[in-house]
Amino acid sequence: RKHLVHQERLRQELLEKEIMTPDEIKERVRAVTALEVQALAKELLDKKKRAMAFLGSQKDVSAFKKLVLS
Repeated sequence: RKHLVHQERLRQELLEKEIMTPDEIKERVRAVTALEVQALAKELLDKKKRAMAFLGSQKDVSAFKKLVLS
């Protein structure tokens, strides 16, 4: 757990130029509404924007086609 706290602080400093306390992070997380989560999920899970990549050889791709086309 301590390692994760240090990792998060480093990420904040490098990417956001701001370091939030754990309490500030909790406040921001708790401020997110169900409607905001639903809107983001709708955007991220849009079937028209899906992308997949397969590595390695596949002799039978029918199962994967089923996933992609559903």
